[in-house]
Amino acid sequence: MVSDLIRFRDPDDCYDHEIFWGLSTSSVRFASPIGAEFVAGSEGLGHVLQVVSDRARYESLSLDVLGFRLSDHVDLAPGLAATFLHCNPRHHSFAFAPKVEGRPLGVGHFLLEVTDLDVIGRAMEHIEDGPHRLLKTFGRHSNDRMTSFYLLTPSDVGLEFGTGGIKIDDETWTPTRYDTAHFWGHHSVDHH
Repeated sequence: MVSDLIRFRDPDDCYDHEIFWGLSTSSVRFASPIGAEFVAGSEGLGHVLQVVSDRARYESLSLDVLGFRLSDHVDLAPGLAATFLHCNPRHHSFAFAPKVEGRPLGVGHFLLEVTDLDVIGRAMEHIEDGPHRLLKTFGRHSNDRMTSFYLLTPSDVGLEFGTGGIKIDDETWTPTRYDTAHFWGHHSVDHH
């Protein structure tokens, strides 16, 4: 459904990545059965955070080869920082963090963003029916100002569902280093 593409493996040999042009479009608009309006279009799907083994290799691939631009860094622990990159007005489309014990290499989570906080609230009510799926409580990020929560999908991949992420531009944005990922909330849920 594209005019052409290239495919390559990431530096950790976890995934095939595709870069394409000429995506086929449909004249039929997506209509969410719950009234959700997704922030997508020219800003893409949302974002992906990947756990990686070698920060320098991912910086080189993302910045030097693919042309992403630095949004900021978030210190997760002493000597451990996540890197956030953008390629459009969305604060970040790709982020990566170094591997730590207990976290496998690969996608840590992906984000889907909607335009309405009430959609987030209604989704949280459904999670209450299956609390074992909740990964992180409702909260707000320090860097992109996203208000969201995290859940575990049926495929055991983390999903951040949020609203209100900021837009940035290369003319006025100054990359920053944050000492916390969250203004409030986003507490990990212990299922034991």
